[in-house]
Amino acid sequence: MSQGRKAEVWFAMYAEKFLWGTIKAELEVDERAVWVDFLCLAATFEGKVDITYTKKLAGMLVIPHELLERSIKKFEKTNRIRIVNDKEESKIYAIIEKWNLYQFEFLGGKRRSRKKADAQNEKKKDLTMRNHTLEEKTLEDIRIRRDDSRKDKIRRESERREEKRNNTSQNPHPPSPKKVEALIKEKSKSFTERKTKKLDTSEGAFSQQMDKIFSKKKEMKK
Repeated sequence: MSQGRKAEVWFAMYAEKFLWGTIKAELEVDERAVWVDFLCLAATFEGKVDITYTKKLAGMLVIPHELLERSIKKFEKTNRIRIVNDKEESKIYAIIEKWNLYQFEFLGGKRRSRKKADAQNEKKKDLTMRNHTLEEKTLEDIRIRRDDSRKDKIRRESERREEKRNNTSQNPHPPSPKKVEALIKEKSKSFTERKTKKLDTSEGAFSQQMDKIFSKKKEMKK
């Protein structure tokens, strides 16, 4: 609906009752036209028509004042309306009899009263609002999880940097290449000495063992 345009108002009319009911026997042709005008006015004001100023109303409907006065009397006489004097609002209303009874909607091939239809519309509206709220909540949960994941990633990266910084602070000055080379030579020399000593020890032990063997053989020959 475009901006500034008034909401459209509809009302239900029982066609068969209007065409073949008692209305044609009870009302004249011009009075029936006024009755349709009353239904249109009632649709905009929940089944009521303001008849406080009948001359003003006749001018609005573009009909003679006499016709309006006559029609109101006929409508009341045939129990189509009842006149109510609202002292609080200082107005006189013509209440359309059985207005809610004849206002229905055809939904799914079934006739339902306007009250039931309004209740159903409210239920649909409430369901729509709930779905909208659920969708917003789901999007909010996704956003929160995404933010938590981002924060956790930042935290892990910070911990990694902190750990690297601590390792660097424990050994702030790495050894120079010359010092490393000297350390390698020293380790290599120490390893060579231990290996040579082990070999010498092994050869001496072998010689001693061989001497013992020869000595035993000489004794056996004797």
